[in-house]
Order: sequence, then C-alpha cells, then structure tokens
Amino acid sequence: MDLLPMGGMMHAVTMAPDGTIAYGERPIPHAGAGKVLIRVAAVGICGTDLHLRAGDHVSRDHPIVPGHEFAGTIVATGEGVDLRVGTPVAVDPNIPCRKCAQCQRGRSNLCENYAAVGVTMDGAAAQFVAVPEFCCVRLPETMRDPAKLANAALIEPISCAVHGIDTLQPSVGDRALIYGAGTMGLIMTMLLAASGVCELTVVDPNTSRLDGARQAGATVAVSSLADLRKHSSGAPALWDLVVDCSGVPAAISEGIDQVIPGGTFLQFGVSPTSAVIEVSPYRIYRDEIRIVGSMAVHHSFARAAQVLATGLVDPDLIVSDRIPLSEYEYAINLFAQGKTKKVLVIP
Repeated sequence: MDLLPMGGMMHAVTMAPDGTIAYGERPIPHAGAGKVLIRVAAVGICGTDLHLRAGDHVSRDHPIVPGHEFAGTIVATGEGVDLRVGTPVAVDPNIPCRKCAQCQRGRSNLCENYAAVGVTMDGAAAQFVAVPEFCCVRLPETMRDPAKLANAALIEPISCAVHGIDTLQPSVGDRALIYGAGTMGLIMTMLLAASGVCELTVVDPNTSRLDGARQAGATVAVSSLADLRKHSSGAPALWDLVVDCSGVPAAISEGIDQVIPGGTFLQFGVSPTSAVIEVSPYRIYRDEIRIVGSMAVHHSFARAAQVLATGLVDPDLIVSDRIPLSEYEYAINLFAQGKTKKVLVIP
C-alpha cells in the first residue's frame, strides 16, 4: 500500500564523505517489499553523528542522509508488511545480517557486517525515511500526540542505556559514579536511580550540566573528584559501579581507578578509535575488577519504548533544543560545542 505519489520530492539533509552538510530536495524513498515509509516526527543528534561527520567510525565514498535516532508515523507500506498506515513507531536503526558468527550467537549488536539506518545507509534527517518493518516498534496510542511522538526519538538512546544497565548489573544498595552529564549521562543517571542504587555521584567539568544531573537523580554532582574530596569529608573512597559516559580517555583512566575490589567499570561513552589509556593489569587481577563494554542496542529497544511511555525517563530533563531540519548544520555545530543536551531536529 502506498499513499504517496510516485516521483514525489522531500526535503532532506546530506552529509558528504568530507563532512560537508547540504540541505535540499531528494526523491521520497519507496517502501519496497518488507519495508515501511515513515513520516519523520523528529530526529536526534548525538555523538555518533559527530563521528560520522569526521569519518571516524564508518568510511564511505558517497553522501548519506544522517539520522539514526527517530520516530514517526507510517505513511506507506511495501509488500508483505503487517504494520498499517497511520501507526506511530520508533525505529531501531541497527540492521544485523543474521548470518555471521556473532548474529548466530545471539549478539546481533556485534554483527560482523554492521549496517544501520543513518550510519551506513540513508537515515531520518529528512521528511521521510524507508526502513525494514522489523526495525519498527509500535508505540502506544498515548504517544500519537505530535510532541510526544517527537520525544520518541529518545527511545534509541534510551535503548542503548538499557543495554548498558543490563551489562552493568547493578544491585540494590550499590554506590555508583558516572562520568559525563550529557544526554547519555542523564539517561543513565535516571535508570540507575530507578534501579535501587543508593548513592549516585555524577562528574562533569561543564558546571552548567550539574543541576540537570541532580534533577535526574544524582545524589552529588561535581565538576571533578578532586573538588568533591576537597569539600566533602564523606565522599566515598571508591565506588561499587563506575560508568564512563564521556568517551574522554582521561576520565576513563581515572574512572577505572575508582572501582572498589570486586566492583565493575562500564565503558559506555564512545571514544575516538585512536584513543588509548594505561591501566594496571595487576590491580584488575588482584582486586577482581570487572571491566565491561556496552555497544548500542541489544534486546532493549521495546523496553526502552516502555521506559519512555511510562515516564521513567523525563524528556524535559534531556531535550534542550528543537531545531528545524533546514537548520541541521547549525544544530550539529551547536551540539558539537558541548553546550546543549539532546538536540532534536524537526522536519
């Protein structure tokens, strides 16, 4: 079923291999077999888009429409699709091959033939985007309202944090330390606060973010551990759980040193591919430090939709800017300055 005229045009953003961004018209994509066409309600900008612009994680030789955090309404369907026109959906952008060794082991987030909407193929920084039906999660009717549907673009980053929580395995009564109070740090703070963590410290050198961290559930929010220990005699010596949401090598190195014996360090933030740090293998051995990573989405997208729908994560604490699609370049530059939280682009 296709309710749009063939040959129709839409407004979209393209990102060239050298990072050049352009805004103009492109043909509306077709909902082929097994696919749906979505009218985009909003698309988020995140660190992955900065890496994509810099050519750091994915190399390519042609322009691409970015945008992997998005939600919208189905306006056309291809052959063999069960979802109906008019259904509000959020989209898991990851498309595993389902054939490689990692996919066969049930670790599709580590697919050896990685593909993702808005990363390796055209994404949602456009009025319309076509995606496989299996990527879609139907949203409750309560989220059909335009503002709530736009906020559903947050489901993708929330789903990454849910997988991070699964990997971290917090216990009731744990004390946790988070580096970074950007979008992912705030989401992780909310989820950890809801998990039964009894003491939650957030560190971010950007002091303008600290009030947001406290509102998200942080017990303490400081610009540095040195400042915390200087002004608080009751600061923990070490923490049960330490989570890096910054991707900054210096923060990661410091964070590993803050884990108690038998505790866990989670690398959640995305670092440049060239980043390296020094660690003490003897301490990891002696203190049985558990160091784990969390990559993207893994059996967590539908749960993330529920997290947002039930209010466990508050969009008002996360979204700082809503910017028209025509100003995408301004939006991504604003985000790159580190002075915002989540930036949503509205087609």
